[in-house]
Amino acid sequence: DRLAEFKVHTQQLMQQLQQRLQEYESFALFSQGFFAGSEFVSQEEFYRFSKSWLQKHDEIQAVEWAPKVLLSDRIQWEKQQSALLNQNVFITERGGTQRDAILINAKERPYYFPILYIEPWQKNKQMLAYDTQSNSGSSQILKQMMKEKIPLLSEPLKLIQSKTKESGVLLYVPILKPSTIKNADDLKGVLILVLRNEALLAKVHHDLIGKSFLLSVRDQQTKQLIYGEEPSASNLKKIRSLKMYYQGTVSFGQRLWVIDIWPSEQKLASYQSWLTWLVLVIGLLST
Repeated sequence: DRLAEFKVHTQQLMQQLQQRLQEYESFALFSQGFFAGSEFVSQEEFYRFSKSWLQKHDEIQAVEWAPKVLLSDRIQWEKQQSALLNQNVFITERGGTQRDAILINAKERPYYFPILYIEPWQKNKQMLAYDTQSNSGSSQILKQMMKEKIPLLSEPLKLIQSKTKESGVLLYVPILKPSTIKNADDLKGVLILVLRNEALLAKVHHDLIGKSFLLSVRDQQTKQLIYGEEPSASNLKKIRSLKMYYQGTVSFGQRLWVIDIWPSEQKLASYQSWLTWLVLVIGLLST
Protein backbone atom coordinates (compact mmCIF):
# COMPACT_ATOMS: atom_id res chain seq x y z
CA ASP A 1 0.00 0.00 0.00
CA ARG A 2 1.55 3.26 -1.20
CA LEU A 3 -0.05 5.42 1.50
CA ALA A 4 1.12 3.08 4.27
CA GLU A 5 4.66 3.15 2.83
CA PHE A 6 4.61 6.95 2.83
CA LYS A 7 3.41 7.09 6.44
CA VAL A 8 6.18 4.71 7.55
CA HIS A 9 8.84 6.83 5.82
CA THR A 10 7.57 10.08 7.36
CA GLN A 11 7.33 8.59 10.86
CA GLN A 12 10.88 7.21 10.62
CA LEU A 13 12.30 10.51 9.44
CA MET A 14 10.55 12.58 12.12
CA GLN A 15 11.64 10.23 14.91
CA GLN A 16 15.24 10.05 13.69
CA LEU A 17 15.49 13.80 13.11
CA GLN A 18 14.18 14.58 16.59
CA GLN A 19 16.62 12.03 18.00
CA ARG A 20 19.56 13.64 16.13
CA LEU A 21 18.61 17.08 17.43
CA GLN A 22 18.35 15.73 20.97
CA GLU A 23 21.96 14.52 20.66
CA TYR A 24 23.06 18.16 20.36
CA GLU A 25 21.01 19.14 23.40
CA SER A 26 22.56 16.23 25.33
CA PHE A 27 26.00 17.53 24.38
CA ALA A 28 24.90 20.95 25.67
CA LEU A 29 24.10 19.45 29.09
CA PHE A 30 27.39 17.54 29.07
CA SER A 31 29.20 20.82 28.30
CA GLN A 32 27.60 22.52 31.28
CA GLY A 33 28.83 19.71 33.52
CA PHE A 34 32.34 19.92 32.02
CA PHE A 35 32.66 23.65 32.77
CA ALA A 36 30.98 23.34 36.17
CA GLY A 37 33.66 20.87 37.23
CA SER A 38 36.48 23.41 36.95
CA GLU A 39 37.09 26.98 38.05
CA PHE A 40 39.14 27.54 34.88
CA VAL A 41 39.16 25.59 31.61
CA SER A 42 42.34 25.91 29.55
CA GLN A 43 42.48 25.94 25.76
CA GLU A 44 44.14 22.49 25.80
CA GLU A 45 41.37 21.09 28.00
CA PHE A 46 38.74 22.58 25.70
CA TYR A 47 40.51 21.02 22.69
CA ARG A 48 40.50 17.56 24.27
CA PHE A 49 36.88 17.97 25.37
CA SER A 50 35.69 18.91 21.86
CA LYS A 51 37.93 16.70 19.70
CA SER A 52 36.35 13.26 20.08
CA TRP A 53 32.81 14.59 19.69
CA LEU A 54 33.69 16.65 16.61
CA GLN A 55 35.24 13.61 14.94
CA LYS A 56 31.83 11.93 14.99
CA HIS A 57 29.92 14.98 13.74
CA ASP A 58 31.18 16.49 10.49
CA GLU A 59 27.98 18.55 10.22
CA ILE A 60 29.33 20.73 13.08
CA GLN A 61 31.20 23.78 11.83
CA ALA A 62 32.60 24.61 15.27
CA VAL A 63 32.36 24.35 19.03
CA GLU A 64 33.14 27.72 20.63
CA TRP A 65 33.62 29.16 24.10
CA ALA A 66 32.82 32.84 24.66
CA PRO A 67 33.30 34.32 28.16
CA LYS A 68 31.19 37.25 29.28
CA VAL A 69 33.28 40.44 29.18
CA LEU A 70 31.96 43.71 30.64
CA LEU A 71 32.52 46.98 28.78
CA SER A 72 34.65 48.20 31.70
CA ASP A 73 36.93 45.16 31.23
CA ARG A 74 37.09 45.22 27.43
CA ILE A 75 40.41 47.04 26.94
CA GLN A 76 42.13 44.95 29.61
CA TRP A 77 40.74 41.72 28.10
CA GLU A 78 41.93 42.67 24.59
CA LYS A 79 45.41 43.51 25.92
CA GLN A 80 45.60 40.29 27.90
CA GLN A 81 44.59 38.09 24.93
CA SER A 82 46.91 39.99 22.58
CA ALA A 83 49.84 39.27 24.93
CA LEU A 84 48.91 35.61 25.42
CA LEU A 85 48.40 34.90 21.70
CA ASN A 86 51.20 37.17 20.45
CA GLN A 87 48.88 38.94 17.99
CA ASN A 88 46.53 41.91 18.03
CA VAL A 89 43.16 40.86 19.43
CA PHE A 90 40.16 43.18 19.24
CA ILE A 91 36.51 42.35 19.92
CA THR A 92 34.68 42.33 16.58
CA GLU A 93 31.09 42.15 15.42
CA ARG A 94 29.12 41.33 12.29
CA GLY A 95 29.05 44.12 9.70
CA GLY A 96 28.12 44.41 6.04
CA THR A 97 24.91 42.73 4.90
CA GLN A 98 23.29 39.42 5.85
CA ARG A 99 24.41 38.08 2.48
CA ASP A 100 27.92 39.57 2.51
CA ALA A 101 28.84 39.75 6.18
CA ILE A 102 32.23 41.12 7.27
CA LEU A 103 33.94 41.55 10.64
CA ILE A 104 34.30 45.07 12.04
CA ASN A 105 35.39 46.56 15.38
CA ALA A 106 32.60 46.03 17.94
CA LYS A 107 30.60 49.04 19.11
CA GLU A 108 30.34 49.88 22.79
CA ARG A 109 27.71 47.87 24.65
CA PRO A 110 27.30 46.91 28.35
CA TYR A 111 28.88 43.48 27.84
CA TYR A 112 30.26 41.19 25.15
CA PHE A 113 30.54 37.47 24.44
CA PRO A 114 33.81 37.35 22.43
CA ILE A 115 34.79 33.90 21.17
CA LEU A 116 37.99 32.80 22.91
CA TYR A 117 38.31 29.05 22.24
CA ILE A 118 37.37 27.52 18.87
CA GLU A 119 37.55 23.95 17.61
CA PRO A 120 38.46 23.08 14.96
CA TRP A 121 40.77 26.10 14.93
CA GLN A 122 42.11 26.27 11.38
CA LYS A 123 38.84 26.74 9.50
CA ASN A 124 37.32 29.02 12.15
CA LYS A 125 40.25 31.12 13.40
CA GLN A 126 38.85 34.37 11.96
CA MET A 127 36.10 34.15 14.58
CA LEU A 128 38.54 34.78 17.45
CA ALA A 129 37.17 37.60 19.66
CA TYR A 130 33.97 37.83 17.59
CA ASP A 131 31.07 39.04 19.76
CA THR A 132 28.48 36.36 19.10
CA GLN A 133 25.57 38.52 20.23
CA SER A 134 26.00 40.66 17.10
CA ASN A 135 24.44 37.88 14.99
CA SER A 136 20.94 38.57 13.73
CA GLY A 137 18.46 37.97 16.55
CA SER A 138 21.16 36.67 18.91
CA SER A 139 21.11 39.63 21.28
CA GLN A 140 17.51 38.85 22.30
CA ILE A 141 18.22 35.12 22.49
CA LEU A 142 21.20 35.70 24.78
CA LYS A 143 19.13 37.96 27.04
CA GLN A 144 16.49 35.23 27.24
CA MET A 145 19.18 32.61 27.89
CA MET A 146 20.68 34.73 30.70
CA LYS A 147 17.24 34.96 32.30
CA GLU A 148 16.06 31.36 31.85
CA LYS A 149 19.48 29.59 32.05
CA ILE A 150 18.58 27.05 29.34
CA PRO A 151 20.14 26.25 25.91
CA LEU A 152 18.51 28.21 23.09
CA LEU A 153 18.75 27.99 19.30
CA SER A 154 19.33 30.95 16.99
CA GLU A 155 17.38 31.74 13.85
CA PRO A 156 19.00 30.56 10.59
CA LEU A 157 21.92 32.78 9.51
CA LYS A 158 24.86 32.88 7.09
CA LEU A 159 28.03 31.53 8.66
CA ILE A 160 30.79 34.14 8.34
CA GLN A 161 33.58 31.56 8.61
CA SER A 162 32.15 29.40 5.83
CA LYS A 163 33.81 30.04 2.44
CA THR A 164 30.45 29.63 0.71
CA LYS A 165 28.59 31.55 3.45
CA GLU A 166 26.31 28.57 3.91
CA SER A 167 23.30 28.63 6.21
CA GLY A 168 23.66 27.51 9.80
CA VAL A 169 22.18 27.75 13.27
CA LEU A 170 23.84 28.32 16.66
CA LEU A 171 22.92 26.46 19.81
CA TYR A 172 23.76 28.74 22.75
CA VAL A 173 24.52 26.93 26.01
CA PRO A 174 24.71 29.00 29.23
CA ILE A 175 27.75 28.30 31.39
CA LEU A 176 27.17 29.47 34.94
CA LYS A 177 29.61 30.54 37.62
CA PRO A 178 30.04 27.97 40.42
CA SER A 179 27.41 29.49 42.68
CA THR A 180 24.19 28.27 44.24
CA ILE A 181 22.61 31.74 43.99
CA LYS A 182 20.73 32.37 40.73
CA ASN A 183 20.90 35.98 39.60
CA ALA A 184 21.53 38.07 36.48
CA ASP A 185 25.29 38.14 37.09
CA ASP A 186 25.94 34.40 37.48
CA LEU A 187 26.61 33.80 33.79
CA LYS A 188 30.26 32.95 33.22
CA GLY A 189 29.94 32.75 29.45
CA VAL A 190 28.34 30.80 26.65
CA LEU A 191 29.29 27.64 24.78
CA ILE A 192 28.21 27.75 21.13
CA LEU A 193 27.55 24.80 18.88
CA VAL A 194 27.67 25.93 15.22
CA LEU A 195 25.72 23.60 12.90
CA ARG A 196 25.74 23.58 9.11
CA ASN A 197 22.11 23.16 8.07
CA GLU A 198 22.72 21.55 4.69
CA ALA A 199 25.18 18.96 6.06
CA LEU A 200 22.90 18.04 8.96
CA LEU A 201 19.60 17.80 7.08
CA ALA A 202 20.93 16.37 3.81
CA LYS A 203 22.42 13.44 5.75
CA VAL A 204 19.13 12.75 7.55
CA HIS A 205 17.22 13.12 4.27
CA HIS A 206 19.38 10.78 2.22
CA ASP A 207 19.98 8.22 4.98
CA LEU A 208 16.32 7.83 5.88
CA ILE A 209 14.13 8.50 2.84
CA GLY A 210 16.53 8.87 -0.08
CA LYS A 211 15.73 10.59 -3.38
CA SER A 212 12.24 9.11 -3.67
CA PHE A 213 10.86 11.67 -1.24
CA LEU A 214 11.54 15.39 -0.95
CA LEU A 215 12.00 17.34 2.25
CA SER A 216 11.81 20.99 3.22
CA VAL A 217 12.55 22.49 6.64
CA ARG A 218 11.50 25.97 7.75
CA ASP A 219 12.01 27.94 10.94
CA GLN A 220 8.48 28.39 12.31
CA GLN A 221 9.14 31.79 13.87
CA THR A 222 10.90 33.54 10.98
CA LYS A 223 9.47 31.39 8.12
CA GLN A 224 13.00 31.12 6.73
CA LEU A 225 13.72 28.06 4.59
CA ILE A 226 16.49 26.07 6.28
CA TYR A 227 16.74 23.13 3.87
CA GLY A 228 15.28 21.93 0.57
CA GLU A 229 12.68 23.57 -1.65
CA GLU A 230 8.94 23.91 -1.21
CA PRO A 231 6.67 22.09 -3.73
CA SER A 232 5.23 24.02 -6.67
CA ALA A 233 1.52 24.92 -6.59
CA SER A 234 0.70 22.28 -9.23
CA ASN A 235 2.64 19.58 -7.39
CA LEU A 236 1.09 20.55 -4.08
CA LYS A 237 -2.38 20.04 -5.56
CA LYS A 238 -1.41 16.57 -6.86
CA ILE A 239 0.22 15.31 -3.70
CA ARG A 240 -2.59 16.57 -1.49
CA SER A 241 -5.20 14.89 -3.69
CA LEU A 242 -3.26 11.62 -3.27
CA LYS A 243 -2.89 12.24 0.49
CA MET A 244 0.86 12.03 0.03
CA TYR A 245 1.80 15.28 1.76
CA TYR A 246 3.02 15.41 5.36
CA GLN A 247 3.66 18.40 7.59
CA GLY A 248 4.89 18.27 11.17
CA THR A 249 7.27 19.98 13.61
CA VAL A 250 10.38 19.08 15.59
CA SER A 251 11.66 20.96 18.63
CA PHE A 252 15.26 22.10 18.94
CA GLY A 253 16.66 24.51 21.51
CA GLN A 254 13.19 25.85 22.44
CA ARG A 255 12.54 26.55 18.74
CA LEU A 256 10.26 24.76 16.28
CA TRP A 257 11.18 23.63 12.77
CA VAL A 258 8.37 22.91 10.32
CA ILE A 259 9.00 19.74 8.31
CA ASP A 260 7.29 19.05 4.93
CA ILE A 261 7.67 15.69 3.16
CA TRP A 262 6.23 14.60 -0.20
CA PRO A 263 7.05 12.21 -3.09
CA SER A 264 9.50 13.26 -5.80
CA GLU A 265 8.26 13.77 -9.40
CA GLN A 266 9.48 10.27 -10.32
CA LYS A 267 7.85 8.66 -7.28
CA LEU A 268 4.64 10.58 -7.90
CA ALA A 269 4.59 9.45 -11.54
CA SER A 270 4.99 5.83 -10.45
CA TYR A 271 2.08 6.20 -8.04
CA GLN A 272 -0.11 7.76 -10.71
CA SER A 273 0.85 4.98 -13.19
CA TRP A 274 -0.01 2.39 -10.59
CA LEU A 275 -3.39 4.04 -9.94
CA THR A 276 -4.13 4.18 -13.68
CA TRP A 277 -3.25 0.48 -14.01
CA LEU A 278 -5.43 -0.36 -10.98
CA VAL A 279 -8.41 1.48 -12.49
CA LEU A 280 -7.98 -0.43 -15.78
CA VAL A 281 -7.77 -3.79 -13.97
CA ILE A 282 -10.87 -3.04 -11.93
CA GLY A 283 -12.66 -1.98 -15.13
CA LEU A 284 -11.73 -5.25 -16.91
CA LEU A 285 -12.76 -7.38 -13.94
CA SER A 286 -16.13 -5.70 -13.71
CA THR A 287 -17.02 -6.33 -17.40
